Amino acid sequence: MLQFKDIAPQESSLKSIGTVAQFAGVGGYHELTSDKNFKGTLKDNGKLTNITVAIYNAQGQRAYVNCSEAVSKDLRASKSEEELNEKLANLVSLPILELPQFNEDGSPVMIVDEETGEEKQLVIYTISNTGAKDMSATRVNITENMLKREIAKRAINLEDLIAV
Repeated sequence: MLQFKDIAPQESSLKSIGTVAQFAGVGGYHELTSDKNFKGTLKDNGKLTNITVAIYNAQGQRAYVNCSEAVSKDLRASKSEEELNEKLANLVSLPILELPQFNEDGSPVMIVDEETGEEKQLVIYTISNTGAKDMSATRVNITENMLKREIAKRAINLEDLIAV
């Protein structure tokens, strides 16, 4: 028999520092860094470099953040300037994820913090699509009327069931 089970919320190992909009704050903005960066450079592995976005806060301070490969591909796939501008506007709702860096052997890549002089793990940031898709728009809530609804009757033609 079908049984209901409790579900545990899904967690991602990636930590978000907030969306682009939250990071920039009111009065902030973001923009592409250059036409050359937008077009990309071919890497040794045959893939294009990721797009870098400059994010500015209201005080005019700037931070550079790379887009993920998927976001970069999506931006470059724009068929018109209008479509590109719409996609760039939608970047504000995407999360900025922390990506701790590791060597091939799995050990953390360590760097010296310029401000404190202490050694810490290298963390890069990326603008990425959300990890899980929100499917709540497809939710159908069961009502009393649905439970009472008669199952649709179908006429079966026996000839359709006989192999020729």
